[in-house]
Amino acid sequence: MEKKLEVARYYDETSRRYERRYAEIQNKKYRILLAHSPRGRKVLDLGCGTGMLLRRIKGDHELVVGIDISLGMLRKARKEVPDVPLILADADHLPFGDECFDAVFSVTVLQNLPDPLSALREVVRVTKPGGRVLVSTLKRKHSKERVREWVKELGLREDEILEREDVEDVLLIATRTIEDRIK
Repeated sequence: MEKKLEVARYYDETSRRYERRYAEIQNKKYRILLAHSPRGRKVLDLGCGTGMLLRRIKGDHELVVGIDISLGMLRKARKEVPDVPLILADADHLPFGDECFDAVFSVTVLQNLPDPLSALREVVRVTKPGGRVLVSTLKRKHSKERVREWVKELGLREDEILEREDVEDVLLIATRTIEDRIK
């Protein structure tokens, strides 16, 4: 819990300058993942930060929701996307029922979590069968092989795991199949 509070405090402090520092890097990841996202559906942005991804996708879907552990980030996001539901929550305990989102994004979040697999279990739980899981994590923290292990353990169908030189993350595009069981 202490690690999570430390992460929340860090992002509270950096929320005002976050986009100046990371917008270009994050937007590159968004472009890659958005090419694999279903349109016109219910989408969750887990670790939405200042709302950069939410701004890009809000008009393309029936419902877009953002979650973050940092109140500072959510305050900044509220100014940028006032019409999008934003929730202060922990990635390990998502405040949604089972199978309610057609796609779940989580971009550059997992490396900040003490137990990334716990958060990914929650992602799978809230994703509908046939829904997309679109995730990235810093490759200096989690390897492509580790991401593949998570996919296997969660029972997802791996569509692609990308490790490109032009981004600092491993990018996962996976589908929750009807047979997926949360372990």
